Amino acid sequence: MMSEELRVLEQLRASIDRYPRSSHPEEYATLQFNLGLALAESPHGEHGDNLKLAIQAYAEALEVFDERRYPLLRGRVLTALGAAERDLGLTRIARDRFQEATRVLHGLDSPAEIGSAFNNLGLAETDLANAEEAIAAFDLALDAFSDVRYERQRAATLINRGLARAAVGSESSLQAATDDYRKALDLVEPESAPYVYGLANHSLGVALLSLPGDRTSLLSDSIRALDASLSIFTKSSYPFQHALAKNNLAVAYEEIALGDLTSQRRALARLEEALMVFDPRVNAEQWREVNANFTRVLERLEAMTGHSNRLRHFVELLAALSAPERLDLLRFRMRTYLDLPEPHRAQNLEALDQAIIEFGNDSLPALTKDWLSILMEQPHEHLEAGLASRLAAQSEVDDQFSGPSAVALEKALGHLEIIQRMRVRDLLSAMGHERPEPG
Repeated sequence: MMSEELRVLEQLRASIDRYPRSSHPEEYATLQFNLGLALAESPHGEHGDNLKLAIQAYAEALEVFDERRYPLLRGRVLTALGAAERDLGLTRIARDRFQEATRVLHGLDSPAEIGSAFNNLGLAETDLANAEEAIAAFDLALDAFSDVRYERQRAATLINRGLARAAVGSESSLQAATDDYRKALDLVEPESAPYVYGLANHSLGVALLSLPGDRTSLLSDSIRALDASLSIFTKSSYPFQHALAKNNLAVAYEEIALGDLTSQRRALARLEEALMVFDPRVNAEQWREVNANFTRVLERLEAMTGHSNRLRHFVELLAALSAPERLDLLRFRMRTYLDLPEPHRAQNLEALDQAIIEFGNDSLPALTKDWLSILMEQPHEHLEAGLASRLAAQSEVDDQFSGPSAVALEKALGHLEIIQRMRVRDLLSAMGHERPEPG
């Protein structure tokens, strides 16, 4: 079945055939422009090939949309053309397109087009490490986006200007960048502009990590901002941004309390979660940075505790957290393992279960209750896999651990609704599990 995106592309190409340039120049150029936009955004095929086809379509549109008769349309196409060229890495050429677009659009009553052209020019100048020119372009974009109708565009431009300022690296530039990010957050809500909201918070968190001053206060603010960004940058929706935010959050946790076990273990957990996302073959630079941070924190924890068992540190962290934070952290880890293909799923789940069981102490019932409640949220296949892994882990540990684990499982079952409890008992029984003797 043909996707909607492919259907649109097919319809545009068919329309271009029906409206040739010789007899319908305006319709032809408009269709070529729309074809270029659709190709640039298409999820099908090679992105680079699609961009090259988009550039060809934009060039066809520009043959018709000359500056004298169609200044607005020409400026719009030039901005789109520059965006495609910038995406291909042709940054200097793209900059020239954006500069031409701003010149063509000058004096027109079209703030959206003017603001977009200057914003894209600022991005190109940022790519070229021309911070001063980038900031000047963003200033002009913000002037264009001054109307209340353009609050989302204004917020995005404020973030871009903040990133250009932060790249300068001076204290005053970093402070100005944080001001831009906060202004952006004043303009958007997570429901109406989720990506802009997430990016503003992430950018703010990163800038605060670098600012000199009261480090405890700055790091606390950074942690809050990065946590807010993760409410948008989830692993499923924005994996790359999610992993970046987890790495930066770990850096904040590491520094805020170097001698505190819980803070260091929080850092380790976030770094491990980032490593689960970054592929060293695709994200080599990011993976190396996160892995270096992970190794450093794990070595510090070994010096503090005498062991470097990452799963044991994870369970010790769970035991030290409040119930809501513990549940969220365990849920993320379990879902990550449950999504793995076999045999990796079973291996990781069993290793986690064994670490929980062998940790023991008074936290075992609460951890087991959370573990079971998370499994009950999952599809049947994952519930079965989770229960099987717990039983496999119980069979591998010493009796001093397996007995208390079985009792903790029984107590956790008691917290379920009766229908859920019967369902889980049937599954456990089919797996050969025997209920522990009371007392």
